[in-house]
Amino acid sequence: MYKTIFVFLLLFIFQCANPEKSLEKGNFQQAYKSSLAALKKGKSYDENQNILIQALDEIIAKKMVEKDRWQNSEDLNSKEKSIKLNQNIQKNIAKAIPYLDGKFDETLEKLKMEEQQTNSFLASEYFSFGKKKLEKAKKEQDKRFAQDAYYDFLKAKGFDSSETDLNTLTQRSLELGLVVYSIHTDAPFNIMLHWEIDKTFENLEGYQGDFLKVFYDDNLSSEEVDCQITIRFRSLDIDLDENKSEEDFKKEIVTGSTTITNSDGEEVEVDVIEEVEGSVIIQQFKKTATWDVSVEVISNSKNCSVRNASFEEETISTSQIFTLNGDERVIPNEYKNSNSEELTKDDDMAEILLEILYGKITSHIF
Repeated sequence: MYKTIFVFLLLFIFQCANPEKSLEKGNFQQAYKSSLAALKKGKSYDENQNILIQALDEIIAKKMVEKDRWQNSEDLNSKEKSIKLNQNIQKNIAKAIPYLDGKFDETLEKLKMEEQQTNSFLASEYFSFGKKKLEKAKKEQDKRFAQDAYYDFLKAKGFDSSETDLNTLTQRSLELGLVVYSIHTDAPFNIMLHWEIDKTFENLEGYQGDFLKVFYDDNLSSEEVDCQITIRFRSLDIDLDENKSEEDFKKEIVTGSTTITNSDGEEVEVDVIEEVEGSVIIQQFKKTATWDVSVEVISNSKNCSVRNASFEEETISTSQIFTLNGDERVIPNEYKNSNSEELTKDDDMAEILLEILYGKITSHIF
């Protein structure tokens, strides 16, 4: 069975590698590749050259139909697809040029000229779109149109960068499309935490995203800012709960031995058993830190998309203390070997909450 499969695979590989067989079966791409490979190795030049030309002619004819369909569309995205297909055809010809005796030179020149013309057309269209959107952005004071204009100018530049004003307008649209946030923190009830809050949120200073620049605690006028954002911290609330309980334990244990005379008059040694008692006082502490923060937004233009929001986060620290009384021999090891942990300090709990709040607030704003 394995021998049959091996023979079949060899036959399949031979047919795929045979340019003439591929051409006869209408597998023009394979015929193109295998005949070109054979020519590069100097095998049967005339025969393989003829196959290469026939296969390439078929490939071009098929791709030309699809390219022209995209090219003749009014949709700019379709015209962009036609350029890619045009370049693909040029690539097929370019690879085979040494073996074509100039037979596709005219086709190649036409494709290059058509690519150039389409590039110029698309560049002109996107440049025109960009200028219109830039004017609309100025007229309506809407930075979204400036942002759209910027991307139109970039597209225009990608197709043809020869337009004189292209770089200037691209930069102008980038500047006009920039949305400015001014962020300020306010924590009137947490004077001791001011430094920590500032240290955390000052990371936002200079933050830049797509058409976004952030200033932190800068005295900018409302005319310079699209969004004025105040992050207002309420008082850090610390709540401590204590719960006390007691566990009692009793157990009979051997405390020694004594000698007694049994009923037969013999002296025997017996264990002395004593019931002992012990207890554990369990003090459980639960410390909860809660912090409420509000994001208050003043929108100075239609370009501010941030909305008011409120956040509340809490973190909990627990601890327990065991006080042993009575005979410790009856008290389980889980109480005797337990080391109580201190409750988390207020400042440390505030730092934990601040990190959580920072993540949620920045996710909301950006």
